[in-house]
Amino acid sequence: MMTDETKVNGGQDFMDSTEMAEDLFYALFQGSPVGTILIDQENALLVANRFIFKYFNQNEQSVKGKRFGNLFHCETVYESGNTCGSQEACQKCLIRNALNRVVVNGERFDGLELAHEFRLNGRKDIKWFSVSATPVKHQDVFYAVVTFVDITEQKHREETLVLLGITDGLTGLYNRRFIMDQIKLQAGRTPRSTYALAMLDIDNFKQINDTYGHLIGDSVLQAMANIITKSIRYSDFAGRYGGEEFLILFPDTTEQAARMIVDRISHRLKEHIFETDVRQITFSAGVIEGSSDNPASYLDMIGKADELMYQAKVNGKDRIESGRF
Repeated sequence: MMTDETKVNGGQDFMDSTEMAEDLFYALFQGSPVGTILIDQENALLVANRFIFKYFNQNEQSVKGKRFGNLFHCETVYESGNTCGSQEACQKCLIRNALNRVVVNGERFDGLELAHEFRLNGRKDIKWFSVSATPVKHQDVFYAVVTFVDITEQKHREETLVLLGITDGLTGLYNRRFIMDQIKLQAGRTPRSTYALAMLDIDNFKQINDTYGHLIGDSVLQAMANIITKSIRYSDFAGRYGGEEFLILFPDTTEQAARMIVDRISHRLKEHIFETDVRQITFSAGVIEGSSDNPASYLDMIGKADELMYQAKVNGKDRIESGRF
């Protein structure tokens, strides 16, 4: 038979267990490996867990009342010093519009990807998050519970797979297929523009392999690739065309300008000191200027650059032959 004392003790036990559950839920919320924030109808933050403080360099007091874009240093509002949602560009913001649908219509969204740039000791680092939001209704008002999962390692793996598909494994330059695709795109560009191609072929490479072995030959190819990378401009594309041949695309560039860059590569390669018995390495090159309004196809352009490179070989090697299509 239940006495009044039992009822009282039972009620006390229930209250104690409720308080314990609340403490456990709060500990779970704060210690979760998933970032969690609560947003009101104005896209202002009400509460956040330690994940947010850790990744976004915030504290509990600074988080409250902040708009979503201000918390994550959205470039549009960060540079202007304005509030998230106040800029014209904010109307097109994918995450802001998705959050509005959550707090206004009670919709939810999953898996929007967000990149956030961090700077630590002057070094830039970018982390990626998968962002999801669930509506929570309280007193006929929707709030958004927004979660963040760190997917940086996944994105790095994806980027690595992409690079493996478009780069040459030995030299790190673009592979033949990718560089040819870029030339094809350049040849069909509008508005019309001038561009140049250069075909480079290391002189006497078979002799290097036969004398020193293929591992040394590989090191020569890698040195050549590194010098090309350091010598071309950010807008240029360099690829390994095959064997000891390299192909460089110079967008918006004349024959004369492209030839100057190839000449720079030649001088740097001659000055390069190898850690083996290999002495000075040279190459022969063909440079051709074309235009996207020229009826010649990108294959014709590559063929012409190859012809000029062969002519440089015939004329004594360690030369650059150039022309216009």
